[in-house]
Amino acid sequence: MVEAVQGNRGRAWYENTPNGGDAYWWVVFNMQQELMARFGLRSPDTRWLCVGEISAEKAGVSGGGGCGWVIHSGHDADGAAGVNGAMNRW
Repeated sequence: MVEAVQGNRGRAWYENTPNGGDAYWWVVFNMQQELMARFGLRSPDTRWLCVGEISAEKAGVSGGGGCGWVIHSGHDADGAAGVNGAMNRW
């Protein structure tokens, strides 16, 4: 089963709200913590594979994954889909 959900906040909040010491991960951690709170998820959570795409394109932010989670910023998701050419990093 796939469930698509909309984030509770605007793009700038995910990009600019500090969540850890490295701004590179703010988008990932902000999105992950929102989903955990909204849906009672854990990290790791062996019940689900959680895949997130957030349209956050601020320079220096990106995505990551581990322990059942994959969270991509928009440019990472485009790269995985081959939107910008060959999928050379996936």
